[in-house]
Amino acid sequence: PRDVHQFACLIGYGAGTINPYLLFETLVDMERDNYLPEGLDAQTAEGKFIKAINKGLLKIFSKMGISTVQSYCGAQIFEAIGYRSLLHRHALARGRRRDS
Repeated sequence: PRDVHQFACLIGYGAGTINPYLLFETLVDMERDNYLPEGLDAQTAEGKFIKAINKGLLKIFSKMGISTVQSYCGAQIFEAIGYRSLLHRHALARGRRRDS
């Protein structure tokens, strides 16, 4: 995962832990190749990334009215919304309208 949405989806589908090891290795490579801004090392960038992901997840949870990660983990909120949309679209394609 590289952004907040990807983390939120993984947690929403039941992931208990997420280790973005590839992203952390990429930050080390970026530091080695001088792609990071002046004065920013890979360790500091990693800390800033983790803080940004945490803030983003808290914002998502608060907007959905979820107070704990445990309530969000495995809730499959995205899946429930997707199925309803798929069923509605399927009913319209067959010439029937289902409002519920």
